[in-house]
Amino acid sequence: MYTIVSANGLRPLPPRPDLAYEETRARELLRDSCGIGVDEADFPAASLDAARAQLALEYGFASWANLVAYYHTWELAERTGPRVRRDGLKLSENRVGWLTTELRNRKAFAVQPPDIEGTGATLATYIPRLFGLDDAAVFSADVTEAEIRHAVARGERFANWEALVAHYALHKFVPGADRTTTPQFRAVAALKTNDRELAQALFRAHPELLLPNDPNGTAGSILYDVVLRAIREPAEQSLDTYRWLQSLGVDFQRTLNELLLGSMRTPVAEIQNLLDLGADPNWMPTNGYSVLEHAVYRYWNGEAVDLIAQHVIPRRSFWLAAGLGDVSTMLQFIDERGVPSEAARSDRPPFEALWLGAPNRPNASDRDVVWEAFMLACMNNRIGTIDALLARGFPIDYAPHQMSMLQWAVGNWIPDVVETLIDRGADPTYKIWPSVSSAREMAAGWTAQDAANPIAQRIHSLCTR
Repeated sequence: MYTIVSANGLRPLPPRPDLAYEETRARELLRDSCGIGVDEADFPAASLDAARAQLALEYGFASWANLVAYYHTWELAERTGPRVRRDGLKLSENRVGWLTTELRNRKAFAVQPPDIEGTGATLATYIPRLFGLDDAAVFSADVTEAEIRHAVARGERFANWEALVAHYALHKFVPGADRTTTPQFRAVAALKTNDRELAQALFRAHPELLLPNDPNGTAGSILYDVVLRAIREPAEQSLDTYRWLQSLGVDFQRTLNELLLGSMRTPVAEIQNLLDLGADPNWMPTNGYSVLEHAVYRYWNGEAVDLIAQHVIPRRSFWLAAGLGDVSTMLQFIDERGVPSEAARSDRPPFEALWLGAPNRPNASDRDVVWEAFMLACMNNRIGTIDALLARGFPIDYAPHQMSMLQWAVGNWIPDVVETLIDRGADPTYKIWPSVSSAREMAAGWTAQDAANPIAQRIHSLCTR
């Protein structure tokens, strides 16, 4: 079905992940080697394993297990849908350039710097022949531009670079375009001024305005804007507009549910307002991860997360328990030496599917698996969880992705987390590499920009005491 690529002798990946198809193909390979007419029940297990390994090698995977793991993450990306951004093609091209430069520069370094850009993790997660390799192996490999483009596309949750380019060819971003004349802009403006006659005329001419937002990111719907105004500016006019559209038959349920997934610094009041309007905290997104699991990573607000937790039964997992502050459950997944269990390792937080972030690197170290839980504990300021992980030897200044959690908290202006970490011995002068600012340097930068800001003052005071 797929021809061999002459450039490197590897079979290209299919357009979609299909493990059932690959299993069938492995059995066909074995049947061909055993002879026509041999019953599958008579296939030796070792021979089937060899056929699977041969098939995996055709794609570049070192083993069938690697192929299966790769396909599972790919299936998750398919269920989640692509990460669509306004100028996504340009941003992706830039990312290709960064990774290419990082690879080239590293070959000239006598002393290897830390992988600040996440190059090693990206290539070891998304390129089949590099899948699961450590940084030393990744950075010593000769990687083609086509492979880097594939890795970037997969990181954006597209099947390949061609699919990414095709998407943005259909949904082009035009810098400087006048958006004030679009039906969407005009309808929102009419609702803000309570001009319902104009709004209804626009709805009749453009019925897509009242449909749920297109998951591909194309403009058209006004529902997000209407709901956001209702929960962020719950004045009578905003709520009256919401109720009026309901009376016209508009179904807000999907929009309410999707907004419940939140974003960084989600206020408690917004979540409560969404729930009051009928958002369902037990709704299941297409990627198979619950609203609560999204909230633990996306809200950056433990109190808002707790509001969701009151309405649901959490799934048992190491990372979710850490993010919720459920110390007793979390400790069932890690021993006294700080070593995570196999259950913790096999059920890691899928950051790239829940929102943004570095991929879950295959064959991660024990420390990296624990760091994922520690990060979620810090994001939600779960002091009990933080203390429990530190008591089991986790290094508070560990920084696998450029910044320690103290640097993250300072950089994102979250003083309560800064105080929690400083009180427990986090080093405000720590930096993983000379070009990276320490927490203290970042805090000084904030006060230099806005000396009168009380948050900047508090963070600076914490980092210099």
